[in-house]
Amino acid sequence: MGKEAQNVPVAALLFNKANDILGYADYKPSTLFLFPGQGAQAVGMGKEAQNVPVAALLFSKANDILGYSQFDLLDICINGPKEKVDLTVISQVLFLLLGKNIWTAIS
Repeated sequence: MGKEAQNVPVAALLFNKANDILGYADYKPSTLFLFPGQGAQAVGMGKEAQNVPVAALLFSKANDILGYSQFDLLDICINGPKEKVDLTVISQVLFLLLGKNIWTAIS
């Protein structure tokens, strides 16, 4: 790896390589979005969602659609317990909801 690439984030290097392969060598993005995945979850993530009515509504709709009447996804996201946040069936839904809320906010 050349000296100039040593301080470039790996994601940027991969993006640039993909652009070269796909024929978009001239495309230079100004923003990079990284969406977390399994293992990045933590109690308290997304706590700002409780203050955004449309975000809280999305969590409520997800509870209804998934039939989660025995618990509240937003409450688990914000308050835990960690054991529930770490469950794949919960964490994957939380990432989807948080990602959707972030995407909606910046669109």
